[in-house]
Amino acid sequence: MARMKHTLANVIVVGLAFVMGSSQADAKDGDGEGLRVVLGLGPSIPSESFADVYGLVGASREQLWNAFDASAELGIHATGRLRFGLSDQLSIVASASYHRFAGIEQTATLENGQRLQLGSVTNVIPIGVGFQYFVVRSIVSPYVIGDVSFTTTSVTVNEPSSSFASLLRQEGIELSPRTGRFGASVGLGVELGLKIVDPFIEFRYTGANVVGRAESEVVRTFYTVTLGVTL
Repeated sequence: MARMKHTLANVIVVGLAFVMGSSQADAKDGDGEGLRVVLGLGPSIPSESFADVYGLVGASREQLWNAFDASAELGIHATGRLRFGLSDQLSIVASASYHRFAGIEQTATLENGQRLQLGSVTNVIPIGVGFQYFVVRSIVSPYVIGDVSFTTTSVTVNEPSSSFASLLRQEGIELSPRTGRFGASVGLGVELGLKIVDPFIEFRYTGANVVGRAESEVVRTFYTVTLGVTL
């Protein structure tokens, strides 16, 4: 976990240093594209640590929480951004996204042999600010993108059994927990310069709770593929 956090932080720092240094050379090429609106959607793919919690046996309070908080499979997301060009190649970006991860049906077997069913839905909402750097600006424009964000995560139970809901309450676990953490993301994409509406495809890796995570909290990392347009 510490290694992932350190690596992600290094990538962000190196990327920012690179694009800020490059922007000084780019400034002579023009004042940038001004303010543009970016809309996109696509699949969200949770990492193993986020997705795989199965077959709990002799569940403790921590294991129950992990099952409740971490169960997720392939999700979907929608994103909206405001992009402002500082130069022809470098832009600052403010964004808000919504990721919904459907719950996996799981069974927890307690020490007394009782079997409990669990199904949940995880909602992840990052609000961030960052950069977008175009390696080349032409009809086909590859770019790198990254940001830091404040991410709100909530978990809702999907038709829980009364026994499971009762046990969670007895253990002091919220049925609809909500947390706020600082995260970061990096990605690569390609935008087509069609002048009026510019379509793009983007691949991104996100750590939703890089900073401020509780000791027993599951690491939330996921990948996204976004198809969208820049207006």
